[in-house]
Amino acid sequence: VRSSDTLSRGHAVLIGPFVDMAAASGRWLERAPAANSEASDVESTEETSEESSENAVVSSENPVVLESVVAGKPPAARLRPAIILPVVCATLNSCSDGFDIGVSTSVGNLLQSSMDLSDVQLEFFMGSLNFVAIAGVLMASLISDRFGRRIAFGVSSVCCICGALMMAGAPSYRFLMLGRMLVGLGVGVGMPLSPCYVAEISPPQKRGALVSCCEIATNVGQLLGYVAGFMLHQLPEAVGWRYMVAIGALAPTVLLCLMPAVPESPRWLVQAGRTAEAAAVLRRLQDLPGSGGAAEGLVREIEESIAREVRLNDSVDWWAILCPSKNFRRVLFIGIGIALSPQIAGINAVGYFLMKIIEQAGVTTQDDQFAVLVMLGFVKLLCILIAAAFFDSCGRRALMLLSCLGMCAANAFLSLHFLAERTIPALAMTALGLYLCSFSVGMGPGSWLIPGELFPNALRAKALSTSTFLNRLAATAFSTSVLSLADTLTWGGFFVLLTGLNVSVTLFIGFFLPETRGKSLEDSILHGNEVPSIEDSEAQSAETR
Repeated sequence: VRSSDTLSRGHAVLIGPFVDMAAASGRWLERAPAANSEASDVESTEETSEESSENAVVSSENPVVLESVVAGKPPAARLRPAIILPVVCATLNSCSDGFDIGVSTSVGNLLQSSMDLSDVQLEFFMGSLNFVAIAGVLMASLISDRFGRRIAFGVSSVCCICGALMMAGAPSYRFLMLGRMLVGLGVGVGMPLSPCYVAEISPPQKRGALVSCCEIATNVGQLLGYVAGFMLHQLPEAVGWRYMVAIGALAPTVLLCLMPAVPESPRWLVQAGRTAEAAAVLRRLQDLPGSGGAAEGLVREIEESIAREVRLNDSVDWWAILCPSKNFRRVLFIGIGIALSPQIAGINAVGYFLMKIIEQAGVTTQDDQFAVLVMLGFVKLLCILIAAAFFDSCGRRALMLLSCLGMCAANAFLSLHFLAERTIPALAMTALGLYLCSFSVGMGPGSWLIPGELFPNALRAKALSTSTFLNRLAATAFSTSVLSLADTLTWGGFFVLLTGLNVSVTLFIGFFLPETRGKSLEDSILHGNEVPSIEDSEAQSAETR
């Protein structure tokens, strides 16, 4: 969840093939300080911010979109009823994506026992979703830009429906994996689309809260996946897990039926040259001031914003990322390190195999295992909501460090628990809860927000694409090796390793991560080293070439 006083900068990072996921996963509400890519825009924005805030920072009570800042106009303030259905559909898509992830955790043990899978086969079943989702993100970028957001939502829904039904009726492991790959494509296409679409249809003053609903819905979906396991685990083992995964087809089916009533994104309509339709959608969805050409004015601002983004993306090439200059190398190192930190800390490794860990910790009955799983999911969701209120007021660095320290303590306790001859399940479950809560209050939102604040404008799209691609690869590598590591090291040794990795992440953040709260994207300070400006980035790229 991104804090309520942040805005989506999906407009600024939607150019690279993997940038959508960088914004999703969350995960893409980023702080929108009063700054623009061009020097004149920076000055204009700073003046506007100084008048409205003592700290010259756009607050949640008066956020401003990039286009409105440039135009010097106040954005619309009230929500119209017509926007409810599009936002509900987008959050339904996010909920569907989250359910596919949550139900995978629920069915792991049942699936392995029913189909007599080896640990390696179960690992590949879990980890393949992350890997195939990378291809889904590529599809999302291509389909949504070529055919529009609504068609992309439809493709995501069809993939999830077909994949869920194929898994539910799978007669063999190969057929099961084919369905899993289809679900992975659907998740990859859908996860970046929801926040992107909501950001593009929302009034500026409500954008932060509305886009946050997508991330909340993803976690609600994960919790519902746990609940589905709890409700159906008493069915015969051979069919129980099939009903669980089949339920995943319900939400995308509803979304597919509602799609014809959902308007297309005005931003995509402008990109397609259909400006009259874009203005009509804006009038329908946003409470624009006056009865004159307010919608047409917003269309012109969107056109200017698109032109700016194209100019920024074309100002430097990939050599600036592959062979970074000395000044940018440090920024890239920190940004990619923060993006990789959740995987190094083991969130995917622990998340996908929670049922295995709960079982090995001493919770022996299935009833208790699923009850604990639901409880942990609920606590994690609650902490995500809490994080939204404190992530800006407490600062990024402080919460990231607090998050890491909590995860280190939780993993250390779990390692001692598994290494001890006598286990206490209640204490182990408390440690698991501490681990998930600690992740949610800091590293969860911070790992997606902070890189976008560190990278300079001209390089942000490509740098976020790179960091997100590496994040998904790391997620695949960790989630496909958990059981093998546990078999080799024992679960105690596995958590000792995880403790060491968490300590390394804590040291990395403590020594390298600057505080980016309240700083403009071009003026973030990295231990006394200024982040390069757009002009500097262009010069660095030319020098590299």
